[in-house]
Amino acid sequence: MLCTLCMATYPRSARDISDLVQFTDSALYQAKREGRNRLQTATGDM
Repeated sequence: MLCTLCMATYPRSARDISDLVQFTDSALYQAKREGRNRLQTATGDM
């Protein structure tokens, strides 16, 4: 069983809900590219 968890925080990661969802989605795909089964935190740089 694999688990990938992504997290974004408001207002640290984004200024509004749209950016927050976008950054969390980017973190998810980055975690999957880097091998899955991990925790990836979203940042405004993503």
